[in-house]
Formats: sequence, C-alpha cells, structure tokens
Amino acid sequence: MKDIFGVEISLEFDTNENMIYRFIDEAIELNDCLFGGGSTPNSITGMIELGDTEKLSIKRLNKIKKWATTNNLKIATIGKIHSLRE
Repeated sequence: MKDIFGVEISLEFDTNENMIYRFIDEAIELNDCLFGGGSTPNSITGMIELGDTEKLSIKRLNKIKKWATTNNLKIATIGKIHSLRE
C-alpha cells in the first residue's frame, strides 16, 4: 500500500471574493491535491493531501504556498508534511 503525505494549513485573508473556491480550483486541484476542511469569510483551515512521495509533496506544497503569497493570503499556520497513514 502506497504512503500518502499531507499537511495541515491555515490561511487568512482580508477579502472573501470566493477565496475558498479559488483556493480549491487554483491551488489544490491544479496541483493534483485534495483538501478537507472549511472556511470562514476570512480564513481557510484544513488538511491538504499532497501525494504519494515526500519529494512530490514538497514540490506541490511549495506551489500552493507560492499561490497563497501571490494572492495576498497570509499563511497563519502550516504543519510538517507527514504520512496520513500513520
């Protein structure tokens, strides 16, 4: 059975502008990841499933962090990449 890696993340932003939908479409799905969590008008919190290798997971997480920064989201918290099978 393959390992699956993920990370907990919490993002904050000043304006809603359908940010949860943009986050899912542009940061999660375009990087072939999955997201489980929720949002408030000014935050997104949850778990991102990044992939089946640690190297791929780091690459995808860096793209998601870059997207967040480019779209003026503050990364409030981000956990360490870890196996979701543990």
